[in-house]
Amino acid sequence: MKRVVLLIVLFSGLFFVHCKKDFSRRPVVTTGDFDLAVAIAHGTLVDPGTREITNHGFCWDSLGEPNLTHQTVYLGPLSSAGNFQALIPGLSANKTYFLKAFISYESEVLYGGMITIATPDLPILVTESVSEITENFAVCGGNISSDNGSPVLARGICWANEPNPDTTKYRTNDGTGTGAYSSVLSGLSANTKYWVRAYAASVYGIRYGNEVVFNTGQSATAPFISTTLATGITQTTATSGGNVVSDGGSPVTVRGVCWSATPYPTIENNKTENGTGTGTFTSSLTGLTPNTTYYVRAYATNEVGISYGNEITFTTLQAPELPTVITTAITEITQTSAISGGTVTADGGSAITVRGVCWNTSPNPTTANTHTTDGSGLGAFTSSITGLTANTKYYI
Repeated sequence: MKRVVLLIVLFSGLFFVHCKKDFSRRPVVTTGDFDLAVAIAHGTLVDPGTREITNHGFCWDSLGEPNLTHQTVYLGPLSSAGNFQALIPGLSANKTYFLKAFISYESEVLYGGMITIATPDLPILVTESVSEITENFAVCGGNISSDNGSPVLARGICWANEPNPDTTKYRTNDGTGTGAYSSVLSGLSANTKYWVRAYAASVYGIRYGNEVVFNTGQSATAPFISTTLATGITQTTATSGGNVVSDGGSPVTVRGVCWSATPYPTIENNKTENGTGTGTFTSSLTGLTPNTTYYVRAYATNEVGISYGNEITFTTLQAPELPTVITTAITEITQTSAISGGTVTADGGSAITVRGVCWNTSPNPTTANTHTTDGSGLGAFTSSITGLTANTKYYI
């Protein structure tokens, strides 16, 4: 609050008023929006006043109006006006919270306005069926149909040899986001019962899918194989391959990769054959179309059946196009010479091997006419045009 002291002086029939002001100002802080997707709160120090801000942050509670006796994030001193933000940890899904920004100075605490936060529910997901079961391996996966407004930060499969497995037991980590994913469960014991659940974690917690139960086998099964990432990609070729981790208890008689321009290729599509047995192998993919996305899976066959590895994708390179070049305006014209040149602005995906200017007394000259050779590559170049005839019109 400002204090104003008025000194009224009577002098020569006139009143003179002297105002003395107290320039001490209290800070002003406001509470901003809350980003539900990532649980980040925002605040603004509108005016630091004339006080030294010793700390700032956010406080919150689920029962009513929060203060510093409740859950609090401290962000330290603040020297100037501006926005600030912080991750609010430990919030539960599908619950209401009340939150304020705050600043403290001297022995006082000032709060911004209170906002109400309704946290989203946890992701929605299902556990897929278990397949390709051997004595020590199995393939399972999940499908996250919705993140309910909070991004999926981790997903995978967890398993144990007792009901209700969770992420404190054995688990895979299969990326982030929604959609379907596949997981390899390795290191299993033969002839053992396992309980499996898909999981999806957001900033508000972990949700588990339905529980699936399976038994590892003792008899022969289809092989277990993984697909190698594509390398050496050109317009029409690429290299991939696979790793036959287990033959399922029966010798692998043929192995290779298959590919298609649509998902989930099989050996009914294009394929290679790359030997027999377990272990790694390399496959050459040929006859591809430029600038096309391909889907690839390794495969392996034994007496039980055929197994496919995980699906990978790659896109072939785009076929090169003609370069883009601009002709430079003509200067230093004499009776027999002139200066021009150009700028190669794009190589069309293939290195520029030669550049220059060409000219003729007829329109649209080409390199079949008189021309210069002025280096290679992108960028500007200068060309000397010589051997011209006086008083003659040329096209360049």
